[in-house]
Amino acid sequence: MLGIELCCFLMVIDNVDGFDGSLKQIRIFYAVSFMSVPLLAYSGEVLGPAKAESVTWIGFLLLALAVFDIWSAFSWRRRRLQKACQLLLSRPNDAGAVKSWRTASLGLLLGCESLALWGCLLRVWGGGTMLQAIPFYICALILLLVFVPRRPPGQAPRT
Repeated sequence: MLGIELCCFLMVIDNVDGFDGSLKQIRIFYAVSFMSVPLLAYSGEVLGPAKAESVTWIGFLLLALAVFDIWSAFSWRRRRLQKACQLLLSRPNDAGAVKSWRTASLGLLLGCESLALWGCLLRVWGGGTMLQAIPFYICALILLLVFVPRRPPGQAPRT
């Protein structure tokens, strides 16, 4: 699912007209990412084992990956996205600044959506139950709600 979204996004990534076009594209990708979380939850239920076992070492590995993913999302936002926003504020018409912001936003959304993928994999490969996978899906939705793509503060929309 992530691969399909990324391929579709990369096919049109260079056909963007300035920051407003990039913002629109990132918001479309955001909507697709948000809608894919319930689809991953459904996939986990359909593909998961009929009788859940105890969580195996794969489940603990996926839990560790999820914790690292949450930490890296906040770190990515603090380091990459804020730096890209500052660059965009100083040079609003620069294509490199727009591309830097778009790349940082895309990386942040992919990191948030991967939490739902870890939950699906916990259900399918890790032997977990739906109740054990639900926190992954909820965290993915919460992070996606926190990291909604926005115009950097101080940048006026183009008229």
